[in-house]
Amino acid sequence: MQLFTGPNYTGNCLEYSEHNLAEFLPSGFSNNVSSERAWGPYSIALFNGATHQEFDAGPYDWWPTLPSWIDNQAQWINTTD
Repeated sequence: MQLFTGPNYTGNCLEYSEHNLAEFLPSGFSNNVSSERAWGPYSIALFNGATHQEFDAGPYDWWPTLPSWIDNQAQWINTTD
């Protein structure tokens, strides 16, 4: 799975290949993710701690732009099988 700081898979890229991961996004990506694409058969969830909102993307989902309520507002990621 890849997270990008810009829309349409542009900007800095952060790759995750681990399953069942839960962690805070690293510096430079916290509150700065605008698009994502999942290459594998697992789901991801991005969390906004300030509003307690969760964005879920399924296996192989590609989001060139994230919904406005999570765009540049996620601090936490969770990946599951």
